[in-house]
This record gives sequence, structure tokens and C-alpha cells, in this order.
Amino acid sequence: MLVFKMFNDQKRHKRRKRLLAGQPLEEIIEQINPDVLDENELDHGGVHETAETRKQRVMKRHDMDMLIYNKFNTPFTVKFKIIISYAQIVTVFGQLLPVKYLLEHRQMNQQVDMTVNFDLSSLVWFNCLFDTNYLDMLYMNTLISEILCFFLPVLIYVVAKVVLSRKQKAAKTPEEAQEAKKLLHQIHSNVINFAVTIVLILYPTTSKKIVRYFDCDAYFDDGRQYLRADHSVECYQGANAGPNGAKTWDGTHVYAVVSVVLIPIGIPFVLFILLYRAMHTETLYNYTIKKGHEGKSIRKIGPEFPVPAPRSARMLGSLFIGYEDEVYLFEIWDMIRRLCLTSVWTLIYPSNPELQMCLLLLFLAFCIMLQGWFSPYINESADQLALGLQFCMFLSVFGGIALTVTSADYTMDAFANNENLLLWTTICFFSIVGGYVFGACSLLWELYFGKMLIERTVFNDGK
Repeated sequence: MLVFKMFNDQKRHKRRKRLLAGQPLEEIIEQINPDVLDENELDHGGVHETAETRKQRVMKRHDMDMLIYNKFNTPFTVKFKIIISYAQIVTVFGQLLPVKYLLEHRQMNQQVDMTVNFDLSSLVWFNCLFDTNYLDMLYMNTLISEILCFFLPVLIYVVAKVVLSRKQKAAKTPEEAQEAKKLLHQIHSNVINFAVTIVLILYPTTSKKIVRYFDCDAYFDDGRQYLRADHSVECYQGANAGPNGAKTWDGTHVYAVVSVVLIPIGIPFVLFILLYRAMHTETLYNYTIKKGHEGKSIRKIGPEFPVPAPRSARMLGSLFIGYEDEVYLFEIWDMIRRLCLTSVWTLIYPSNPELQMCLLLLFLAFCIMLQGWFSPYINESADQLALGLQFCMFLSVFGGIALTVTSADYTMDAFANNENLLLWTTICFFSIVGGYVFGACSLLWELYFGKMLIERTVFNDGK
């Protein structure tokens, strides 16, 4: 009976959407979604308003709210981002942590790493085609990020501005000039949205390349230090340089320091400024004046969903849509968390791997507590997914510490004679796999049942 009613609610919602489909959805949203909605004016129906007229007016408001909700609320995309973030972190655990995972575990991480980290250096055919080392890949990753996130968007906008400005001046009617101006504003918003989206995708990989540049391995008999990620690159060559032909990173030191300031530190700082400024100039969300009140508050549909301002949604939506308005900056914290877990941790006590892993375990516990305390996502199932995946990461690192303590020998004889070794190795592997399975099930649930529960979530009874 409940399933039948949910299907009936979904059919009714589609029917309402068709009633308003006489013009493009974007235009409808702009018309029904003002910057400030005054409920004192909206609910003023007049003394002669009949009960039927009021019911139709309330239903129309309901339909409009649902159009706005479905336009901006994208729980599937939010969950997909959570899973990608999880995959980007756990695939580097085998590279950074002093744990010898099972062969199947390493192979799985390698395959996932090529998919989610967008790192050309992880492609075998690319390494065979070009004779590259870590420094070459550092240049490539940073330059690609700078081109895609800055130079290309700026170039597109400049060209569009020149073309549309000429078209605006040559317009024969005010309508044509206004259309050119409107198109330029849309291109401006889309270009910024493209740049922000690419930043979120490439940030962990590029930052990892830059930070690991400073991680040098000093455990060599001749006293020299080599880059831990690539032993063909010698660190601090100076007067101790030998005739072994190893490439030195001394010449790229300044470039790496500048890259640290611009990308791992600079990008979160700039995005923080953009979001903070938009929030405090009241351009991040739309506002409402409650009935019987004069002060403004962030407009919400249902109990929790804050309505974003259309322009901010087009430009910065990937940064704040999906989060509750009280924690609109949570994406910045998530970027910092990914940076720490994928790269910065290699620089903390590199000579003491046991202590390094214990501190990592404490940091993961802190992240879990922070996630549980704030529950930042609008969708409760997204909060549960994020919490579950972080617990899987915690369990994997905990199993790694137990492996290190249990035995340093990973031969077949060691596995045969030590049941604990097999136990912790299995926990490490299946905790990661369990995270992927949990994420896939959550996505399937959202794909097939999420939309049917939308109206019931927002308006509780679905009437």
C-alpha cells in the first residue's frame, strides 16, 4: 500500500510538472523564485477568497516549490561525490602507509586509482610511451590543472565577451541587445562552474604530486637522499652528488614551493573567500519574510532544504548545494581532509611509521566525530553514507597497524603459521571493498527510490 502511494505521488508530481512546461524550466524557476519572497504578500488572498480558490493557490505554490526542489536538490550527485572522495583516499593508502596489502588489494587499488584520480602517471601505456620521471609528472599535473582551471575558462570568457559585445552594439532592437547581454551572463556563470568543478576533480591528485615532492627517503648506505615516490630523483644533491647519473630536484624547488602556495593552500583559501563573501552579501541563498514578521531569513522548502540563489547555484553550486545552510563551508573542510589523507600525512614522522599510522588513526577518528556531530548533508542517507565510508577507512588503517604489529613477514609460511596475520589482512581488504559495496547500494537506492520519496520528505504527508 505504501509503495503504491509513493508511485501515485510521483505520477502526480510529473503531472504538475507538465502543467508548467509551456516554457523553459530555467525561465520558470527565475519567475517563481525571487531573491526575497514576502509571505505576507503571497498569502494575502482577499476577504472574498473561497476555500476552493485558496486550495488551488496553495497547490500552485506547492507545485512551484517542488520544481525548485527538484531543480537544485541532487542527492545522487552528492552521494557520487562522497564515493569518489572515498576512492581517492583509500587508493593511496597502499602507496603511503608501510603496510604490505594482499596482491588482490593492490591490484584493485591500482585499477580504481586510474579511474578516480585522473593521474597520467598511473597509466602503464603512458609511462612506456614517454620516458618520464616524477618531476616531469609534477610539471604535467600542475600545468594541466592551471590550464583547465584558469587559462581555458578565462580564454573562453574573453572570446565570448568580445563576440557578444560586438553583437550587442550591432543589435537592431533592444530585445536583441538584451539577449546578447543575457547570454554573456550565462557564459560567465557556466565558465566559473566549469572551473570550480575541474578544481574539485583535480585538486587531490595535483596536491598529492606537489606535496610528495618534499618527501625524501634518507635510508641509503651512501648517505644520499632520494625522492620516496621516485628513487631516480635525488634530493639535496649539492656537494654530495655522485657519478650515478640520478636526476636532482634542486632546480625545481622554487617551482614546487610556488605550486604549494597556489594549489594545495591557495585553492581552498580562494573558494572559502568566494563562499564567505556570497553568504555575507546575501547572494548565496534566497531569502523569505515570514508571515507576520519583518526580518529576512534563508528560504527553505520543507524542514531543511535551503533554496540557493540561481546565479550562485550556477557558479558555485558544486561547493555548497547538498549541504545545510549552517555548514555551507563544509566542502572546504572536506578538501583539507582529502589533502591531509592523500599527501600531507607522508611528511609527518616519516622515520617512525608506527607513530605515523597511530596519528593517522586518531585523525580519522576525529573526522568521524566531526562528520557525526555536524551531519552536514541535507539528505540523511548521504550523512549515513559519509559516516560509513569514513568508518571503513578507519577500520582499514586499524587493520594495517595490527598487521605491522603482528608480523613483518608476509610469506606464505607466515600466513600458514599465523592466523592473526590472515585475519587482519582480510579485515584490511574487506573493509575497503565493503565501502565500495555500501556506496553502490546507496546510489542504487537513490536512483530507484529516492525520487519517489522526495515529496514525502519535503512535505511529510505528501498531500
